[in-house]
Amino acid sequence: MAASSFGALALQGQGERSLRGSGFPLGLKTQGSTERGKAQGSTERAPLWSLGPSGPRGLATARVLDVPERQPATAPAWGFRELTGRLVELSAAHAAAHLTTAFGLVLEAQLAGDRAAWVRLEGSTFFPPDAADGGVDLDALPVVCAPDVRTAGRAADTLVRSGGFGLVVLDLSDADPHAASLPVPLLTRLLSLARAEDAVVLILTRKPTDASSLDSLISLRAEAASQSSSRDDGEYEIEVRVLKDKRHAAGWSHRETCRGPAGLR
Repeated sequence: MAASSFGALALQGQGERSLRGSGFPLGLKTQGSTERGKAQGSTERAPLWSLGPSGPRGLATARVLDVPERQPATAPAWGFRELTGRLVELSAAHAAAHLTTAFGLVLEAQLAGDRAAWVRLEGSTFFPPDAADGGVDLDALPVVCAPDVRTAGRAADTLVRSGGFGLVVLDLSDADPHAASLPVPLLTRLLSLARAEDAVVLILTRKPTDASSLDSLISLRAEAASQSSSRDDGEYEIEVRVLKDKRHAAGWSHRETCRGPAGLR
């Protein structure tokens, strides 16, 4: 897919794009279907969303901290289907391993016939050619550019509330650590909407392992890290280590084989 197919939507103004390379998982699952959107390969372009600065109206603010998570009988697993109905925080300390892992979920959602959307802050984005090289259908991936963290959170709220997306990624990786927090009422709505719409709300952050999650409302918090490799084919492993899980005991991990972008192979 040509890189020119990538288009970003802006809530307010236009942000400059910073280029960040990443690798992408190999051999993702493709089973499952949904009524939310068309399967990967559709020629229909992603719709242009109009999101006003005032945010959605009529939003509930009740805190759902004490509502228990569903306790599945199956073993824990990292995947698009396994994470539906959850508010997930995926962090990394330095490298862009969490971006690679997030795009693995985007690709998995698209291959399952679902739709995904990406919300980012001005001045920060992924590198579209790498995403396309990893198999992501950029024509089917709306990208929303927001001027600040709270506006980005409201944009994610609107996208999930529409019922048209099975995965909404809220990328706060480059936010000021002191301003990266989201209001509790907004996190409450995102969690409630993820459950109601059977969707995944994935929040990307950059923080050390011993830092706390965004809030106790986070259903699952994981950290992604790339594992060094001496292979000559450009492939390497990413480990996703779960630090907090309200449905299972924390401490389980997931590994996936990735390949680096063309410039690193």
